Amino acid sequence: MQHAEPKTPSSWRADSSSNVDLWAWTSGLSIAFSYVVSLYIHPSGSKIIGFPKGDRNDPHEIRRRFQKVFFASLFSCAVSVCFQLRSGSDMSAAFHRMGFKFSGFLPAITLPILLTLILFSGALLSDYLQGRFRGYNQAFFSLLWYNLHYRRRILRDTIYSWMWWRAYVVAPLSEEFVYRACLIPVIAWCYGTTTAVFLSPLAFGVAHLHHIFDRVRHGAPVAEAISSTLFQIFYTFVFGVYSAFLFVRTGHIVAPILVHALCNRLGVPDVEPLVKGASSQRMVVGLTHLAGFTLWLIFLYPWTEPSLYGPRELV
Repeated sequence: MQHAEPKTPSSWRADSSSNVDLWAWTSGLSIAFSYVVSLYIHPSGSKIIGFPKGDRNDPHEIRRRFQKVFFASLFSCAVSVCFQLRSGSDMSAAFHRMGFKFSGFLPAITLPILLTLILFSGALLSDYLQGRFRGYNQAFFSLLWYNLHYRRRILRDTIYSWMWWRAYVVAPLSEEFVYRACLIPVIAWCYGTTTAVFLSPLAFGVAHLHHIFDRVRHGAPVAEAISSTLFQIFYTFVFGVYSAFLFVRTGHIVAPILVHALCNRLGVPDVEPLVKGASSQRMVVGLTHLAGFTLWLIFLYPWTEPSLYGPRELV
């Protein structure tokens, strides 16, 4: 009596029929929208969906959203793993494909960060010229020498701040886990990694549409809310492509998480020194932007060479 062979990724794609598309799209959409929908589940249970009444920066509201995205992340993980198991993968390979592995961990936590800092070298120079590094210098020296006043300020603005945890820990961790670790394997399994690199950031960007309602609800004009949100979607899409590229090339989820946290800290590059600065300053900043972008292009593929990061399943 012959036993059927388990399906491999290639045979799963070769079967490609409406059933494959249906499972892929159902799983992908469930993952993509569960994160945002979880933020608007009504806490009282009186209705399923409702806009939060509190300020999104209120500590109580932040903690409540932490709980919601935690469960959304668990749900996304379950959907992604179930999809991969159904398609013939085993549990170990599924989590390996989601970026959980030890081989190549050191380059995964260093090279993508260095690569991103090179890309932002012009923006970092602009921040320095505008005096924004003085706070960093003050914080650094206050940690070396006993300065109770500044140490309290550092703690208040970092580990004692729920907004700090949201921006640099919970948001990078949860968003990259859902939209990279969970979503990309589903897309890549059926449609390949190139499609996944561009399709997952699209879902990531569209997931920020709900900020229009948040801004209008807090008094912003509709036109301003739409334009601000559309710019945010464009920026998050561009960053999402870069983040997805790092995930696919390195095979590590830690790489996009760290880069996401870094980009949240650096923010959108400030072009004011290129517009309003002195002519010599504009030239230096412009050349630094150009040099940083050129070096980033030169090192992008060599520093993300998959062989540096050990074996990977995402093919």
